[in-house]
Amino acid sequence: MSRLAPALTVVALLGCEPPPDTSGKAEGDAKTAEDSKAAADEGAAVDPNVCERGPIEAELKRFCDYDIGIPPVAVPKVPWAGPSYHPTTSTIMTLTKRGLLDPQGAKKFISIQDWLADPPRRVPEPGELAIAVAADVPVSAVAELQRGLSAKGRKEVRFLVQVTEDTPVPQPRLPELLETLTAQTPGDPSKRLMLTGQLIKQHGAECQELGGAFQTLAMVGQDERCAHLAKASAAALEHCNCTKRDEIMTLLYAMTMGFEPPKGRTAAVPVALDPQAKYRPKEGMTFGELAVEQFTDTQLHHLWLDVVAPPMVPEGATPPAEPAPAAPSESAPAAEAEAGPTPPAAP
Repeated sequence: MSRLAPALTVVALLGCEPPPDTSGKAEGDAKTAEDSKAAADEGAAVDPNVCERGPIEAELKRFCDYDIGIPPVAVPKVPWAGPSYHPTTSTIMTLTKRGLLDPQGAKKFISIQDWLADPPRRVPEPGELAIAVAADVPVSAVAELQRGLSAKGRKEVRFLVQVTEDTPVPQPRLPELLETLTAQTPGDPSKRLMLTGQLIKQHGAECQELGGAFQTLAMVGQDERCAHLAKASAAALEHCNCTKRDEIMTLLYAMTMGFEPPKGRTAAVPVALDPQAKYRPKEGMTFGELAVEQFTDTQLHHLWLDVVAPPMVPEGATPPAEPAPAAPSESAPAAEAEAGPTPPAAP
């Protein structure tokens, strides 16, 4: 589920009211709407003090590219740009040297073998399965996971990567506001989200068009809601003469991108677990090196890592003890004595 979805649910529960009927001025807004589309499509740098829906919509739409940002793990960075990954229908598992973390599981890192022995899901389920693999993880460990998933019937996975950026990551207009909200709700993201929704509701009461922007989200699909909210909010801010614009846009930033600017943007590379597409990595290769070499875009890649190594032992875990050599039997000398000396071999 996307990061925006729970925030929108909170705002809806707080009861933002729809705007009054303004259909009579729709024709007069036609030119403004055209200007809005042009500015949003260009995405060019604009004066932040301009109170026009086009530049405001362009700024807000940039937030939609960072719905997930970079996961809290150093995923590989690839030298190409690609569409942002929006996790609307998938769960993201994490693989680092500490082990495998499945948010549907025990909320702790475990070994790949332990996860495969008792996965908290039906592995070949429909939909996407996204995996954030740290760049320094050995390719042999990824191959271990790949073999296990394939053995359980999985045909395809998605690996998350960080793509290059031509423009800087969007920043909140009022970072001090986000710092204040974070300080008021230490360690409790749900309360922080509720507080953000309450502030949005207050602004919606002062600018009814803003409240209406949230009400209309129910009319569009989940994947379209971020862009729709950007467009409707920009129109609302312009209509209300940009009153408290910076505060409202900062709250929209928190709802879409989070309370801390992400380190970059994520794309997902779909990989078919195809044993016919064998690739033998060089010894000691990391997943980061593999990603830069093999992942060239977000089209489907057929890749089977043809390498076998001992199961990866998570950092901090005790490696399995090797079996001790068998001790000589205490009864062996006695048995030899009863049998007598060994007769000489026949010539």
